[in-house]
Amino acid sequence: MKTILSTMLLVGASMTAMAQNPYLPLWEHLPDGEPRVFEDPDHPGKYRAYIIGSHDTHYTEYCGNDIRMWSAPVEDLSKWEDEGPIFSYFVDGHWDTMFAPDLVEVNDRETGKRTYYLYPHSRGWRRIPMVCKSDRPDGPFTPINLTPDGRACVEGSLIDFDPSVFIENIDNKKDKDYKKGFRAYVFYGFQHSTACELDQNTMYSQRPGTELIDPFIPASSHDGRLLDKPGSVYKALADKQNPLDFNFFEASSIRQVGNKYVMVFSGYSGKEYGLGNTNSALRYAYGDSPLGPWKSGGVLVDSRGVVVNED
Repeated sequence: MKTILSTMLLVGASMTAMAQNPYLPLWEHLPDGEPRVFEDPDHPGKYRAYIIGSHDTHYTEYCGNDIRMWSAPVEDLSKWEDEGPIFSYFVDGHWDTMFAPDLVEVNDRETGKRTYYLYPHSRGWRRIPMVCKSDRPDGPFTPINLTPDGRACVEGSLIDFDPSVFIENIDNKKDKDYKKGFRAYVFYGFQHSTACELDQNTMYSQRPGTELIDPFIPASSHDGRLLDKPGSVYKALADKQNPLDFNFFEASSIRQVGNKYVMVFSGYSGKEYGLGNTNSALRYAYGDSPLGPWKSGGVLVDSRGVVVNED
């Protein structure tokens, strides 16, 4: 499951108002948080930081039945507002449980339209690859890849566990996708990492003529112990990278930082802190494009180790 720790990068970006931890009220239960900055639809020209996540209200199992959102003006990240539940799904007398989600903004140069795509990570049977869209970051969101009876995803829907979607905006007029204005990529997996370029016209299926990279980031069952099939070829790694150094478990989350691409994920840790094995840690990799080649950055945070900003 994704971690809310990625919000630290976003909080640190605003120095006009000091945020504090915990930044949400103690009655809220919002794991798997993904921070995004979008234009405020009610105040054009103003921007807000939006945090979406699963809603940890099931006491005997992970998460809950809705995707929850909070937001704050980027100039003051101490003023968080509860946007409420932005998506839930009910079918055949049952609510789907929602795991770690993602939300992205797409500006289509061909149509001139701005659309928000939600990847809710439904755990409903045959609905895990569900994708939804809206004209606003806070919804309402409508599924776009379900069969007419609403019980399953249509053919071509391939996104799986803990999806992370990256939108690459295209400004180079010589680029093949300049007319469209963007490319989209998806990263997902539990104890196995997969990535591909998405079809810009569907946002839920693989782009025709592109490769599904599987395995993507080397996965482990223990710190320094590969879990992928013996003989796996890691096409997305940079030269001289040791697959044993990545230790992927789950929870892909990718961002662009300057001219680099950084993927944070839940992974195994131990030796870096002289401790035993755990997957209660965040690791990262970095590369020169959304699909790599990637280099291991090591451990970002080990929950048993030193506390960020206090060492």
